[in-house]
Amino acid sequence: MPVYCGAFALSIFLSMLFCRNRRSSSNNLLLWLPVLPILLVSVFRYGIGTDYLWVYDYGYQSVLHGRSWNYSRFEPGYLAINFLVGFFHGSSFWVFAIMALIFHFFMYKFILEWTNNVAFSLLLLFLSQVWLFSLSGIRQAAALAIVAFAIRFAASREPARYFVLISLAASLHFTALVYFPLYFLFRRKYSQVTVLFLSVILFALGFVAPSFLKTVANVFGRGDYFASSYFKNRIYYVEFFVTLLVASITLFLQCKSPDFDSRYRVLINAAIFALFSASCSAAIPNAERFDLYFTVAYIVLIPILCMYCKTQLLSLGLAVFLSLILGSRLVYDTYFSGDSNGVAEYRCILIEDGGRHL
Repeated sequence: MPVYCGAFALSIFLSMLFCRNRRSSSNNLLLWLPVLPILLVSVFRYGIGTDYLWVYDYGYQSVLHGRSWNYSRFEPGYLAINFLVGFFHGSSFWVFAIMALIFHFFMYKFILEWTNNVAFSLLLLFLSQVWLFSLSGIRQAAALAIVAFAIRFAASREPARYFVLISLAASLHFTALVYFPLYFLFRRKYSQVTVLFLSVILFALGFVAPSFLKTVANVFGRGDYFASSYFKNRIYYVEFFVTLLVASITLFLQCKSPDFDSRYRVLINAAIFALFSASCSAAIPNAERFDLYFTVAYIVLIPILCMYCKTQLLSLGLAVFLSLILGSRLVYDTYFSGDSNGVAEYRCILIEDGGRHL
């Protein structure tokens, strides 16, 4: 964990130097310097995460030796990356490096597109555990980053680009398909009464959803996620509270603030869907697979909320309050709840066995 904290501290410091009050395009190379420390830590990790060795390293070996295990388990886009690396006789390190590049490029692009407070968004990326999850669940993390970036095209009404990106994300992890129908819901302006009504309805549907989701998942060979109580009956209390607070404040601002940017409506709706997802999480096995796609919105939405606060003291208070909540959850999950992602202890591939895994 100290390595991660140091890398993010450096990234945040660089973002305060190069991204503060920025007015230039996100194509400016200086704006991309802050992402390099966390990217390098991710690229050069070894054996980090519960899935690193027994799923992804073993899966790559399956590609090299033509075993069928890998073909039925992985999506076509991820398989193509494995075949490409195998064609050049590379090690599995290059598969992890490519997936890390995909995640960091699209996630950082998402941050640059939506907020000027890049430093705070990077802090939230760490505290929310989305980045830590990317060290283990490399396929879904890459899909998640692409989906987050695609949200901008829902805001600008560019369906072709949106659906191309969602298709690309789904080629890496099938759960990204949940975003296909959401294009038509994202730009709507929902009243508080509608939100409350839909929350109650979706909470009730959550108890019958597993059978429906299992049917859909079986089409993509993922029915095992829903065949038992795999990660079931686990309510994400922190996510529910944070997203409820963020959604409530943004809905209020949307209604009361005349200068509230209408583009942010898609982020508000993503937060609302996160609220729905958290409400249903106790009834849906492995609900985190879906919840992550919506909670990522608050990485940029919380800094936007702070920007609209009337006083600096209120802005600082909200930022510190939410950061402490997420930070406390991070510490608890890592050190007191078994380190579910298996990423607490960092190992560098350049050091492990003299770098022979490269």
